[in-house]
Amino acid sequence: GQCIEGYASYTCDCNNTAFDGFYCHKDIGAYFEIGSWLKYNIRKKPTSNEAVWANWIDPHYDNFSLGYNDTADDIEFSFSTVHAPAVLLYISSFVQDYIAVILKTDGSVDLRYKLGLVTHKYQLTNRNLADGYPHYVNITRHNRTIKTQVDYMEPIVEKITLVEDARFDSPKSMFLGRVMEVGDIDYEIQRHNAPGFIGCISGVRYNVYAPLKALFRPNETDIPVTTQGYVSETNCGAFPPVLGYVPWEVDPWFTSIEYFYMHDDIGLLWIAVIVLVAFVLLLGGLYTIYIYAYQQKGSYHTNEPKNLESPSSSRPLTETLRREKKSIPEIEEEVRSG
Repeated sequence: GQCIEGYASYTCDCNNTAFDGFYCHKDIGAYFEIGSWLKYNIRKKPTSNEAVWANWIDPHYDNFSLGYNDTADDIEFSFSTVHAPAVLLYISSFVQDYIAVILKTDGSVDLRYKLGLVTHKYQLTNRNLADGYPHYVNITRHNRTIKTQVDYMEPIVEKITLVEDARFDSPKSMFLGRVMEVGDIDYEIQRHNAPGFIGCISGVRYNVYAPLKALFRPNETDIPVTTQGYVSETNCGAFPPVLGYVPWEVDPWFTSIEYFYMHDDIGLLWIAVIVLVAFVLLLGGLYTIYIYAYQQKGSYHTNEPKNLESPSSSRPLTETLRREKKSIPEIEEEVRSG
């Protein structure tokens, strides 16, 4: 979404996104049981011949004449499932053009683009994504350049040749869960369409169209959404809550090593308080060490006997014993002289 910074907060516009919340951060998802599906009507009638002719004359005004951009697509969604095969997303048209994202039997994901008479096939990943974990898919087309990305791996860029058509004519409907289009459907779509998608899908957006948001967060009385079977709102998670380790050499978003720094928006008063508290703690620690060392230096121990107090006299018994010991030689001398 687009957020505008205010005086003390931000104001975000989530209308053209598949998310909700004050900061467009809440994911809107749905759980599909076997056989359930969702259909979102993009247009009720095909593009008029006058609009198509006007677009061919001046393609810079395609949004005005057609009501949509037929040379650019922006698709994103996430899903989690343990069942394969399935058609994750299908966009039909009033002609034979279509866009399909297919989860194959081995868990790999393919993109099929039918523009005009040619069907373009691209493999988004050969990994098994039917592992029960949430996976993110992003597809962007601008004219003849198609850029795809799965999870946090390196984006893949494909090109449509100049001799092939690069216009997606008259988009009609978008299907989730299972393709229930009337008319001829490509054999590859039919082969992967049964029994349907079983699992959780969220954050679905094709250009400005968000079918799950239109279903669970309607802002109009006549919503262009039709469902059948059990389709319930749930938080699948557009991104895993705990991401696995991605080496920096294969991380497309890695720029450089970041070091810790103190933000400039912290007030000088708080910085001064933090420095002062640290200084006081340092002085207190040094003073405690000094007192402890001084007490240990001023105390010593000897092996001399301590003075014993006599219970019947205030004089120490040790002093009395010393005097008696000194008087013994004097008595012996008197005996000898006698």
